[in-house]
Amino acid sequence: MNFLLFQRTCETFTVMNLSSYLLPVVTSGIEALALHSASYLPQFLQLVHGCLSSYATISSTFPYALRILIACIFREEADPRRASAHKFEPVLEELYNVYRKCDVRDAELISLILPSVLLRLYPEERVLGIILSFCAPSKNGGYSNHITHSLRMMFDFFERIRDNQRLSSLLVFAQQVLSHLQAKPATTTEDRAVATCMLCAVSSYEDIAYRFHVYLASLQSSDTFEESYEFLVRKVSEECSQNR
Repeated sequence: MNFLLFQRTCETFTVMNLSSYLLPVVTSGIEALALHSASYLPQFLQLVHGCLSSYATISSTFPYALRILIACIFREEADPRRASAHKFEPVLEELYNVYRKCDVRDAELISLILPSVLLRLYPEERVLGIILSFCAPSKNGGYSNHITHSLRMMFDFFERIRDNQRLSSLLVFAQQVLSHLQAKPATTTEDRAVATCMLCAVSSYEDIAYRFHVYLASLQSSDTFEESYEFLVRKVSEECSQNR
């Protein structure tokens, strides 16, 4: 491909006043190039990184930058050793920053694709660690505005394991979540509400796991969650003890 044409394609994508009907067209062309050859990967990752770092001033390109990132990641051959993940990490770090400050629509979009993207690059244990970091309270004790999306990511992560009937792995990761929760006692109503959703998400029992959506819908209500929280701590502890 002519280098000048390639450069112009990337430059066109970052034009602030690019018409809304041209963005999908340019994005589709970049996706096709990314899937055609891995040789374009460094330039496209640089393009995506620039779009993500400029999210505060130009957010209109964000969904399209996300499409390009997905194409680049899935263009890579599946690597059991995850040796190629390092090249994506600067872009992913910028994506995490966007997730923490973006609007609700973009947060939902990120939450839908991030588990699959991370599982393509990292071992499950590390993916769970990243999701757990999104579910943790800030230093002042409050939770992110996107906590519901973070909790859905956790549920989706464990739902994949339940669907594959990998009970042993599920219990190992459930123990990781339980230890995370026990390291910081649930002292507020919000703590218990978030912890209740997390404990439902990790359960190996489907009738408990599927209560997750009920609890999530009540997250912003005045419910105390006290009884549910205590019950689920005991239940998940019992489940994890089966795996020792």
